[in-house]
Amino acid sequence: INAEYMGFRFDSSSERFELVQGLPTDGAHAAEFFHVFGETFLAVANFGARRKKPVPARLAVTSPIFRFDTASEQFHECTRLPTTGATDFEFFEIEGAFFLAVSNEADDTGVVINSTIWELRSAGVDVPEL
Repeated sequence: INAEYMGFRFDSSSERFELVQGLPTDGAHAAEFFHVFGETFLAVANFGARRKKPVPARLAVTSPIFRFDTASEQFHECTRLPTTGATDFEFFEIEGAFFLAVSNEADDTGVVINSTIWELRSAGVDVPEL
């Protein structure tokens, strides 16, 4: 399922929400905003597609991390992380180190997949797997 995450901003003068930006997704289940290294990011947990006869499941997809550009006031993709049936992201800090965890559900055959945690080491989102 290819769709777009739609970002809106409330315009108090018109008292309406206005579309700011659409971001491509692949069966997104969740999004996590986080602020680290003086920048704002958005991690989108792409689930992929569940098995629907006769089409097989397609859960081994990548999930994008977008960086917010203050000059253009837009998010731009900065990296993609390997995920399998991703259902959520969680950003957290431990003793000054920053981490991003993904909750994976299962692979294309239904085998449960472990969650993955990456340490964020720079604003470039260097993501070695832990």
